[in-house]
Amino acid sequence: MEKVIKNAKYVAASKKMKNVIPEIDFNKAWIDFFQSKKIPAERFLKKIGTTAKKDLKEIPMDVLLKNELVTVYFSRSNNIDRLLDLLQNVHSFGKQFCGFLTDLCESVLKGDNSISFPARMDPGTFQEFLFSWIGSLGKRKIKIADFKKLLLFLHFGSLKALIDHTTAREAINTVLTKGRKKSGISGEKLSELELMLCCPPQQEFYSCLLAYSESLFFSVEKPRTEIKNTKASNTEMPKDNSLNELVENLQRENKEKTEELVQIKEAYQFQLEELKGKIRGMMHDEIARWLDMAFAASNAEPPRINVVRERLEDTLKLIEKGKPWLQPLG
Repeated sequence: MEKVIKNAKYVAASKKMKNVIPEIDFNKAWIDFFQSKKIPAERFLKKIGTTAKKDLKEIPMDVLLKNELVTVYFSRSNNIDRLLDLLQNVHSFGKQFCGFLTDLCESVLKGDNSISFPARMDPGTFQEFLFSWIGSLGKRKIKIADFKKLLLFLHFGSLKALIDHTTAREAINTVLTKGRKKSGISGEKLSELELMLCCPPQQEFYSCLLAYSESLFFSVEKPRTEIKNTKASNTEMPKDNSLNELVENLQRENKEKTEELVQIKEAYQFQLEELKGKIRGMMHDEIARWLDMAFAASNAEPPRINVVRERLEDTLKLIEKGKPWLQPLG
């Protein structure tokens, strides 16, 4: 009877345990990941993500954990494969682990004594470092270890937004052409179908190739579609009434101002002519008076020649000075 009771308690306890998710030590799980090859990165990220706090969109990197992970990373030479595995799967879980792995990558690269990783981080500096490192490899065919390190650089640059697709493609192409012998035979370029069928017979290769080609297709096709839609909307778009109204208002205002200026000019012209007439009359009177004086002086006994000369000279000076005012009204 006691044996039956014990078995019943054991069964009840085991059933109860199946319904409870065991808590995972977050820091220990990361260290165990780099010390073991058993858990694939995709399964590990999914498992560790379920234990993280639900309200955290991005999981922060603890400084102590980062230092311990860097130490564990350099304790085994093949840990670069584990880190690349994580980086290749990180985008499947949104941005939850992007910042965490970016910090880890940066610490690993700065701790690598075989490279001079830049302290200042901007696109120009990083890309200069990247192609300088590629140039330091020489012209020989690149080793697998160096190619993995290049991928680590590119993953880090992508997460930090230091490189774009064109830069990454140029870097990979530069590395892959190292040590390649030129045959001198210019064969025809392979078609897209031929290139696809040249891949190794593994599903993973084809999955990546199809995803990559689809992404490229949409990146090229989307701008074309947007341009077509823009052209179509421009052709179908009616005339802008507000713009036409603005132009009409400006034209009407310009016409009104022009007419107003003409009226002002005419008014001032009339006043000017009136003033000129008055001045002209005054000058006529003055000239007539001086001529009368000169005539009277010439008829005097004896004639007063000096007075005649003076009055004639004054008359000539006044006429010369007032020529504009003596013009007839017109």
